[in-house]
Amino acid sequence: MKFLCTASCSAAKNAGFSLLELLLVVGVGALLILAGLATYRMIVQDSAVNQTLSAIFATKASVKKTFASQNGYGAGSLIPALVAASGLPASIRVDTGTMTANHPLGGAFDVVAAVGAFRIELYDLEQSDCMKIGLAFDTRSEDDFVALEIGADTYDLTTSPTAASLQTSCAPGGNTDMAFVFR
Repeated sequence: MKFLCTASCSAAKNAGFSLLELLLVVGVGALLILAGLATYRMIVQDSAVNQTLSAIFATKASVKKTFASQNGYGAGSLIPALVAASGLPASIRVDTGTMTANHPLGGAFDVVAAVGAFRIELYDLEQSDCMKIGLAFDTRSEDDFVALEIGADTYDLTTSPTAASLQTSCAPGGNTDMAFVFR
């Protein structure tokens, strides 16, 4: 007995995806996921840079408030005094046992008294993060600003950092140190 294949038989035979169609969909999906991950990483990194900038200005204000009634800023690291006064922003992680701190980008963070001034120091910055922070800071915008030191280079009220100057000031490889000096 011979069966005749009708339209329903033909449709059932062709149901589903071919291997080529399946591989194409998986490949396109993988590309979309990779593009999304790269964008996500960039957004997270930019957020950490913005948190670091906010932490610099919040720390500056806290130092001014904490030492307002004193004649100067003392000597050495101001981290213990700022911890005692609850003066560090939440984005600065502090090990209270050793009184060491880290900025949102992962490197060490310190606030150090200098003669008539204080320094907010960031250590171990990647070149791209160093450049973003350097370009975001306008040396003429802060009335108590003294200098921005990046590696061996110093920017003061007469010399604001530019993209070209930061390209050489900010070392590649994630070992750039940066200090903001305020009075």
